[in-house]
Amino acid sequence: MTRYDQEDIEPNPIAIAAQSALPPFLTAEPDTDAQRRSRIVVSKLRAARRKADELGAMLRDETFDDWVRRNLSEASRPDEWCQSRELYESYVRHATRYGASRTARGLSKQAMATETRFGKMMRSLFPKVRRAKGWFYPVRPKRGA
Repeated sequence: MTRYDQEDIEPNPIAIAAQSALPPFLTAEPDTDAQRRSRIVVSKLRAARRKADELGAMLRDETFDDWVRRNLSEASRPDEWCQSRELYESYVRHATRYGASRTARGLSKQAMATETRFGKMMRSLFPKVRRAKGWFYPVRPKRGA
């Protein structure tokens, strides 16, 4: 129903056609080729993100393994055990320096494990004990680490 139906004004056929017509984006057939290309691009983007996550995890594991090998040794007595926060700070310092080039160091810093992920990686290698001052692991830093 148009506004011309309610009033005693002579209706303009062009105005009536314009008011009753569907918008142009609803009348056209969808561009199936564009939709197909969009789906392909989105699937490639998802695959690239999965690959980047895999490579980031691999780099994070390499950095962690290198840090354990270079900076930790088994503690023989419980008073030598190290607090998890100190170990994480040491890991962060190592991760920012890990890599042969500036680009590799930047990637290592981006892929650095969070504190939670670091705790999970440490738990997979060493048992942890809760003390009054926090969580402790039966390792001690090597000299100069």
